[in-house]
Amino acid sequence: MLTLVVDKVDLDRIRTPEVMQVALEAFKVNFRVIKEAEKRGDIKMSASFVNPPGGFYVLDTPDNDTLVTILATLPANVFVNREVYPLVPNDLISSTVLPEIEKQVRARSRD
Repeated sequence: MLTLVVDKVDLDRIRTPEVMQVALEAFKVNFRVIKEAEKRGDIKMSASFVNPPGGFYVLDTPDNDTLVTILATLPANVFVNREVYPLVPNDLISSTVLPEIEKQVRARSRD
């Protein structure tokens, strides 16, 4: 199950020096967890954004429970706005979805 996860740092949640220190430690752990998941093969790719601060990663998990478990272990969760998008490989789209769309178009053109 391929999933794109986009995390954008919510700077409004990091207003004081104390919170900044907690956030920095959380992001350090996040990077470590992501690197470990990349070594296991759970994350296929990751990269960081400069402006706005944040990043993305593509997870390949066997099921939704594993995805949720990985995301729940990231301690910086409270400092980011997260968007999660399911992905479908292009070869699957071309072999299953496109033929179905073509059928629907042909059926409508006959009406």
